[in-house]
Amino acid sequence: MGEVSQAGKTVLLVSHNMRSIQQLCSRAILLENGSLRVDSTTSQCINIYLASGVSDNLSNCIDLQRLTANRLGSGDCRFTSFALTDSEGNPTASFLFGQPFRVDIAIRAKRNIGHTILRFSFVSRLGNSIMSTSLADSGIEAPIGQGVTLYRCNVDPMILTPGIYTIRAAIFKREGILFDYLDTVMSFEILDPSYDLTQTPKDPYVGDVFLKYRWQIMDGPQMPNYELAQAISRLVPENQG
Repeated sequence: MGEVSQAGKTVLLVSHNMRSIQQLCSRAILLENGSLRVDSTTSQCINIYLASGVSDNLSNCIDLQRLTANRLGSGDCRFTSFALTDSEGNPTASFLFGQPFRVDIAIRAKRNIGHTILRFSFVSRLGNSIMSTSLADSGIEAPIGQGVTLYRCNVDPMILTPGIYTIRAAIFKREGILFDYLDTVMSFEILDPSYDLTQTPKDPYVGDVFLKYRWQIMDGPQMPNYELAQAISRLVPENQG
């Protein structure tokens, strides 16, 4: 579509995918309840759209059994429901930054499907997939049989930054067989954290996620005896002065 617009032709794109609009459009309009609300640059229109709450239909549970629109796949195996709860099982669509939560999923297969990939991802408001997970992440290789199967994914550690997210989900085989695909299952939010700026830091490990990065000393005062002293201290038992 970008090549067509560059050729001097006008292209009208109707979409809720902010990433596509941002990449492909130089001008945008926002319609609300059938009326023109904004006619401006793409960035300004997107900012107003995101701030207006038009796409913020938060939900902690959704029944997908009768959903047919915006759905791809053969339908031999489909998602029937998604539900969000906190780590104690309380239904909610709002979580604090760093707060673990659960994603409960139900699927129904019309026949024995065998080994498949069941995957979902968290998508930002601009349409970017932030992270994804599948049964294989936990070493689960159980084939899907005919009937209803229930799954639970414990999102811990939870590293999503504050904002609104949607869930994108798919059931497929590596051979390219698609059973079910939903670009937008449901929306949820991560709330801003509260910090106590009056406390003095006492622990180098601050936050809900710890990743062991590789550090190097690139420059600084030379301390030639430091490594030797450290080596000696490891060799001398603690009970020997």
